Amino acid sequence: MTGPSSVCKIGSINDLLSRVEEHKAAGKRVVLCHGVFDLLHFGHIHHFEQARSLGDVLVVTATPDNYVNKGPHRPAFPQAVRAQMLASLEVVDFVAVNDWPTAVETLSKIRPHIYCKGSEYLHAQVDASENMNPEIEMAEKLGIAVAYTQD
Repeated sequence: MTGPSSVCKIGSINDLLSRVEEHKAAGKRVVLCHGVFDLLHFGHIHHFEQARSLGDVLVVTATPDNYVNKGPHRPAFPQAVRAQMLASLEVVDFVAVNDWPTAVETLSKIRPHIYCKGSEYLHAQVDASENMNPEIEMAEKLGIAVAYTQD
C-alpha cells in the first residue's frame, strides 16, 4: 500500500475535523460519502471511485450499529469491522463511524465541499425521505454541493 495504513485513516468525527481542515487550508476539495456499507461490494467501490474523482480528499462515514435498520441480523459486520474495511480501500482517505442516525450533524461539523450519494437516491429507488431530505436540506443550508454517482 502506498498511502497511510488503514488504522491511521480511522478516527472519530472530531478526530477527523482537524485533519480535514488541514486539507481545506491547503486548497483541497473534500468529498463526503455516508452510509451503512455493511456488505461491501463492487458497487460501493465504484461509488467511492466516482466520488473521489469529484475532489482531492475522500471522507467516508458509516452509520453506527445501533441505527442500522436493514432487517434481522444486520449489520452483518459490526461498525469497527466496517470502518476497517472502508479504511483498507486505497481510494478512501479518512473513515469515521458517525455518532448519529443520519449524516446531518456530520455535514454540519465536517462541512465538505461535496456530499455524494449513490444514484439509487437520485432516482428514488429507496425511501430516502426520512434520512436524505434532512441531509440535503443541511447541505443546501451550508452551501455544500450534492452529487450523485452513476452506478
